[in-house]
Amino acid sequence: MVTKSIREKSETILYLLPLLVGLAVFKIWPLVQVILISFREEYHQLLNTDAGIGLGNYQAVLTDEAFLQAIGNTVTCVVFVVLVTGVLSVLLSWSLFRITKGGWFFRTVIFLPFVCSEVAVGACWRLMFHDNGIVNQVLKMMQLPQIGWLSDKNFSLAILIVFGIWNALPMSAMLLYCSLQSLDNHLLIAAKTDRASEWKMLRFIGIPHLKTTLMLTAFINCIGAWLTFNGLFPLFSGLPGPFYNLYTLVYYIYDAASGGRNMLGVACAASVLLLSFLLIFLLIRCMYEIKKQFAPK
Repeated sequence: MVTKSIREKSETILYLLPLLVGLAVFKIWPLVQVILISFREEYHQLLNTDAGIGLGNYQAVLTDEAFLQAIGNTVTCVVFVVLVTGVLSVLLSWSLFRITKGGWFFRTVIFLPFVCSEVAVGACWRLMFHDNGIVNQVLKMMQLPQIGWLSDKNFSLAILIVFGIWNALPMSAMLLYCSLQSLDNHLLIAAKTDRASEWKMLRFIGIPHLKTTLMLTAFINCIGAWLTFNGLFPLFSGLPGPFYNLYTLVYYIYDAASGGRNMLGVACAASVLLLSFLLIFLLIRCMYEIKKQFAPK
């Protein structure tokens, strides 16, 4: 009996071994190296030399105006992407749920942006919102003032936020739509019998049912917005905005490591800080779920 138990445990470990090796080599070891390099001041990656161990890289990051700008831009993206995507995804999912004919077509159209390459979509957006793009041409035909969507400092952040919403909305709407499939249809029939409007059915039946899934989509979108990076390259030709005003945390890390400044130690320190932000957010989320699970009913 003991031999059989040991054999079963050995088989389990063997099945998991490829995954564990890959996780250790490609995830854990690089993470450890990033943390170690973040404490090596004036680190030279080719010569593997440094000026000593200390907190100089963290001091350089926290006093860098570009990093402070990156925090502000990233937090702004997180707030607007999560809130606007949450509202639109609820409305879209409820509309898809209530459609009786042609629902497959609308579901396909809404989900299509998710399967498209983010870089390719960004390139299309750049063509549309260019100073001479189709959007400004339409405004010109309507005798309205043309706007420098990508060249004006006042509009570039808004375009980046809308781009983030565009990418996050399809999956959020589909997750909420799938959640609505488990909604008790008798509640809708009773509400319809009482002549409740669509808005009241959504407010008092749909949204309470979607609460858990809505929290999940908000969590996913929040993580995605914290890691905003891909949209900057096609929209602004690889630059952080028209006047270097759109630094995000991930772009700051990229720029410090390989964008011309060649400061890998600073980039690693910024990466550790970003990881700390995400871990704190994850911890808050876990504490909320634990408190909710053990709360008296």
